[in-house]
Amino acid sequence: MSAHKITQETVLNYFDHTMPIYQLYSKNHLHFGIWTRNTLSKEESLLNLTKLVCKLLDIKPGDRVLDSGCGVGGSAYYIASTHGVPTIGINISRLQLQKALEFPPQLNNSSLLKFYLQDYTQTDFPSSSFTKIFGIESICHTHEKGKFLNEAYRLLKKEGRLVIADGYRKRKNLKETEKKLLHRFLKGWAVPDLETFESIHQKLLSSHFRNITCHDITAHIRKSSWRIHRSAKRAYPLLYLLKTLHLINTALFEHCEGAYTQKLLIDRDILRYGVITADK
Repeated sequence: MSAHKITQETVLNYFDHTMPIYQLYSKNHLHFGIWTRNTLSKEESLLNLTKLVCKLLDIKPGDRVLDSGCGVGGSAYYIASTHGVPTIGINISRLQLQKALEFPPQLNNSSLLKFYLQDYTQTDFPSSSFTKIFGIESICHTHEKGKFLNEAYRLLKKEGRLVIADGYRKRKNLKETEKKLLHRFLKGWAVPDLETFESIHQKLLSSHFRNITCHDITAHIRKSSWRIHRSAKRAYPLLYLLKTLHLINTALFEHCEGAYTQKLLIDRDILRYGVITADK
């Protein structure tokens, strides 16, 4: 009851119908946030994760960056505007790309920032097109993670770097109740299954990556996890009623269940949040 069939159509349906909820959460970033003692707001926490990814990418002048599964483009925009390097965001969701194109026109679609409708497991970019590639909570949505890694390796120049920030399984052996809990989360957020650190490490090796590191930052996203859980708990009764009356798409209610459940999985040491780095 762990892995289940998630197609590209499933993912598109999920993001199209949950877009209003994500936009209430944040206008520019669709991911967990990192909270420190000095973090003053949710938006700052979300930007903290993007900044961490940038630090691990080690972005320098002359780099060309690919955001694989760019959401509404917040991280790609941040990199292009603050680091001044060419940055491309790709996504399979037309709805999300429409939001990405709402960034200031002086940068959007310029030589520094572009967005394209493309599948990160099979792009039309030439080999060795990028020096840095990253994915923030996007790679989890494909069951063909090995295919994504092979494509990322092809697209990277020699000594290029890949960074993936995502949720990971902390352990595989689960009780039946834990399996059901995990299934609710995976289905609710349109995720086929989650890798462990060990399995993603092996897949990276199989795709010929080297210098692989796995950073567990669960402690730093716990406040973000709790806030998402709290919001879902408050919204649950209303969404349940609307679903019962057939007034909303089922994906909205299931998303709420996933948002509620993710904290329970973290608290029970089933789920962790990690940032993976690997070099070509």
